[in-house]
Amino acid sequence: MSAAKSNSPTYTSTTLIQLHLGSTLQELTSHYLAVDIEIPGGQLFQYFEQEPLLPGVILTEHGTLAGIISRRRFFERMSRPYSLELFTRRPLRILYDFVRTEPLILPGDTPIPIASKLVLERPADELYEPVLVETEPSSYRLLAVDHLLLAQSEMHQLALQALQHSQQALAIEKEQLEQRVLERTQALAEALQHLKQVQVQLIQTEKMSSLGQMIAGIAHEINNPVNFISGNLNHVMDYANDLLELISLYQQECPQPTSRVREKIEAIDLDFLQSDLPKTLTSMRVGTQRIQQIILSLRNFSRLDEASTKPADLHAGIEDTLLILNNRLKLGVDVVKQYGDLPLVECCPAQINQVFMNLLSNSIDALLEVPEDRPKQITICTRQVDENQVCISIADNGPGIPKNIQNKLFDPFFTTKPVGKGTGLGLSICYDIVKKHQGKICVQSDRPQGAEFQVFLPIRLSCAVDKAAVRK
Repeated sequence: MSAAKSNSPTYTSTTLIQLHLGSTLQELTSHYLAVDIEIPGGQLFQYFEQEPLLPGVILTEHGTLAGIISRRRFFERMSRPYSLELFTRRPLRILYDFVRTEPLILPGDTPIPIASKLVLERPADELYEPVLVETEPSSYRLLAVDHLLLAQSEMHQLALQALQHSQQALAIEKEQLEQRVLERTQALAEALQHLKQVQVQLIQTEKMSSLGQMIAGIAHEINNPVNFISGNLNHVMDYANDLLELISLYQQECPQPTSRVREKIEAIDLDFLQSDLPKTLTSMRVGTQRIQQIILSLRNFSRLDEASTKPADLHAGIEDTLLILNNRLKLGVDVVKQYGDLPLVECCPAQINQVFMNLLSNSIDALLEVPEDRPKQITICTRQVDENQVCISIADNGPGIPKNIQNKLFDPFFTTKPVGKGTGLGLSICYDIVKKHQGKICVQSDRPQGAEFQVFLPIRLSCAVDKAAVRK
């Protein structure tokens, strides 16, 4: 089966055609990028970076179809330790052996509802793998599953509209049909909302899993040599002090050294060396302690081994997050901390840290749009509201948020950022995490006075059922 007309990896995409009840797969937006299975695996980074909407690539071998690699499986595999070294320069065939799945191939004239059913019947780990659509004999294109499911939802809406038109012609059954339409509309809205929540949760899980594994791997690789240096530095300092004491004793016992010794003392500037060497070793110890603190913050932030709820210090989570964002804060953003006395809060620390990360990142993004001559400031306030509630406030003096979009901020995939700079998932994820923790999140903003996000969390979760829901 021929999968490509040319050896050059040319990318093309089709435009969505107006859907109707008889729409098929060939009317949906699809993508085409075929690469030879023998190219270096690292080239896929470039293709996926250039085409952010590309769900995957078609693999060919001697001009015939060999399989597909999805964007999700590619980045999941490459984010694992040592994967970059193993697969970047080696043929794509080797990477494909690790991520191989049997692609779902459907004819282009397959109706969308039937295709959706076949997709959802696949195993859970293959549910969001792209579908291979055969538009012509031996000619294939890739279809993203989320586009297919959204098209299925739109066709449900079209079916609903057709049903409403038929209701007008059947006046006798008007009341019964109106009730059915109301129930159907509610069911479709719930299904669509559930689909969005599942998609957001899938993206969040994959993102945090990959990020956590990468952070844990980097922290582990850095921690070993740093511990080696830190452990031996004390001995080096002791040895250096012993040698300096010995030199001082020699100077006392032999105040008149030979000419060769005097020349060497002058050549190495012995007085400066005796005073500067301890300072140098002390600076090295301070540096290693700083690296160890950064490693500890990275490991605390990822907390891959802590999926359960536990009493946590929210101030420590905020400090770990600020340390990770320190490189962006150096761009001229001042942080003012007004911490109150907070007890330990029962929560899933990794998820709450993600809330802090998303809110602080949004504030930094907003402040970087402010003219350089204006001061940029983030204020973090914490306080205990009552005996079982705390409040964390993160405010900035950026451009603020228009009132007409404030009620949309927590909707999945809503974003005001340019294409390629935001997914519209950050605040939606924050909302879901806080809600699972039986808390609430609200925003206050009066342009151009900046924006303030307040997170209210219970000190103790109410029951075991809710604790189990938090861990999901």
